[in-house]
Amino acid sequence: MLVAIGLTHSVHSAAGYEAASIKPSMRGDRRRPSLEFLPGGRFRSTNMPLLPVLGTAYNIPFQSIEMVRLRMKGIPDWVLSEPFDIEATAEAGATAPAGGSSKARNERIRLMIQAVLADRLKLKLRRESVEMPVYALVVKPHGLKLQKAKVAEKDCAESAPFGGTGCHQFQGGAGRGIRGLAVDMADLALYVSSWSDRPIVDQTGVAGLYEVQTSGWAEASVGNPSRPESEGSSRLTLDEVLDGLGLKLVGKKAPIEVLVIEHVERPQAN
Repeated sequence: MLVAIGLTHSVHSAAGYEAASIKPSMRGDRRRPSLEFLPGGRFRSTNMPLLPVLGTAYNIPFQSIEMVRLRMKGIPDWVLSEPFDIEATAEAGATAPAGGSSKARNERIRLMIQAVLADRLKLKLRRESVEMPVYALVVKPHGLKLQKAKVAEKDCAESAPFGGTGCHQFQGGAGRGIRGLAVDMADLALYVSSWSDRPIVDQTGVAGLYEVQTSGWAEASVGNPSRPESEGSSRLTLDEVLDGLGLKLVGKKAPIEVLVIEHVERPQAN
């Protein structure tokens, strides 16, 4: 069910950029694809299709191509397959507002990437709120089983906005487990969505930063309380891993933002 429709717009934002470069990767390029968020509000994507860049810019997890298409409609095939090199640097001070939290800084970096995509890809989209099946992340009756983080939001370092060991960041995954030194429940819901067949939304009502350390779990086990036989008796499901944190997933319907791409052009080398 379509709940609301936003206006079509180009994706400019208050978080501008000082410099940006987008160019196609060379045919046969064997460099390892990567996304990097560097100190000083710098972003670099190497030999990567544009789909992960779009997903990163708009906070859309990569459960599968099908799930990404559900959350972002109208994606051209070349966005999925053609690799590009992208570098961008935020305007001076744009990612470190006085008194701002690290989470606010991360969001401003995403807005910077959105601005680059709008300028260089002529990206236009509209936002829709669509009611769809989701999992709600909630606290179990016996309570949360997590330790408070050793750092406060105000003490979070600027040096590594995403994908490292700072605040609001995770390492690991299904086989290795999750490690986060200072994360909140919204961070956790978004992160584990990458192993779910539905979006996961935070409905814990829990605020603040926590330490998260879990065991690994079997792939494709979310929402399934039984352990897949092929994974062996020592492997957990994601539901069991979350249970160890005092959390669980509850199936329901909820409005989720969907992005509809109305116009996008291949970037030219610059």
